[in-house]
Amino acid sequence: MPGRPPRSQRYGGQGRFALDPRSHLTDDSPLATPEHARRLIEQWSPHWDLDRPVLLEKSPPNLVRLRFLQALFPEASFVVVIRHPVVVALGTKKWARTASWPALLENWFTAHETFLEDAPRIRRLHTLRYEDFAAEPVRSLAAVAAFLGLDGEVPAGAVQAQRSAGYARTWREWQASANPLLRARHRRLCRRFGARAARFGYDMHDLDARTPLAVGIG
Repeated sequence: MPGRPPRSQRYGGQGRFALDPRSHLTDDSPLATPEHARRLIEQWSPHWDLDRPVLLEKSPPNLVRLRFLQALFPEASFVVVIRHPVVVALGTKKWARTASWPALLENWFTAHETFLEDAPRIRRLHTLRYEDFAAEPVRSLAAVAAFLGLDGEVPAGAVQAQRSAGYARTWREWQASANPLLRARHRRLCRRFGARAARFGYDMHDLDARTPLAVGIG
């Protein structure tokens, strides 16, 4: 609705939201006002236990709205979790069935590259890769807790380290498939997005391979 921070559905919805430039909100937005901060709190509060010391809002489009949210909530802290673009695309496809594979991946890269541009202007930002978190959950959660100033240990017992294994298996099956269309799709996507994935330390061919982030975050 006019005069409200836009919902992601207005700009394509899940798997597409970053492809519309209007989805990117910054501190320059006319919506960055105390009144809109109050409205967002009203919308979020029914989903929170307001007696908790930390309140969490984790909608994916927040990634392209960090500067905007910082303007509305100057004391907020931002934790950004980066996960392999192929895994995210494969996981999103079941909810965004009409989106093409190139569009799903382009959405990931557009959103994360927008984040990289905005990140230097975010005062309280902690970034980690999901794969590093899954490999060392205790250490990763301790770093998040320290960043947020939490007392005590954050339990890591519920972490499921193999949540990406099925997606990796699907990707390997495309690569080795007897179906030439699947093999061709795999080659095209690797060729098209390989260099951009490397910037985030990811390999489009081998989803288990990681190198240090080639950017000034993390």
